[in-house]
Amino acid sequence: MNTELQQRIIKQATRMFLCNGIKSVTMDMIASQLGISKRTFYENFKEKNELLLACLESQEMERRARLEVYFANRKNVIDLLLNVYEDILRFMRNTSPMFFVDMERYYPRVNDKYENDKECHKQATVDLLKEGVGEGVIRADINMEIVATLLTFQFELP
Repeated sequence: MNTELQQRIIKQATRMFLCNGIKSVTMDMIASQLGISKRTFYENFKEKNELLLACLESQEMERRARLEVYFANRKNVIDLLLNVYEDILRFMRNTSPMFFVDMERYYPRVNDKYENDKECHKQATVDLLKEGVGEGVIRADINMEIVATLLTFQFELP
């Protein structure tokens, strides 16, 4: 059940987590920013792991909505890949490196989900590269796995 209040909490928490990292943002800080009591907050999200997972799911849903637009408006696979990677770059530029450090160090369950999603995105890139070969805009003699891996790792560099 996603109430309007839960959505407000997720939106505010996401903003704060991405800007400041996860560890430095407390549940109390989020409640205070929203002007709600701690009790009300904890009635909606019992723990930070639960909230963080909800934030990542919300981000993924928003990303998928943007992807649908990119797919609908694409001229070819190259155009689509450029839009997708521009979207990823925009996200990475607006996200504190501490977000990823904190997630890996203190929230392994959440980090596992993030890593799993990243692997799915890599496979989607391989599929798009193959589609590009069919369109004649990508060379057939490249190693799709290596190119997709390089593209994935490119965004993790500082």
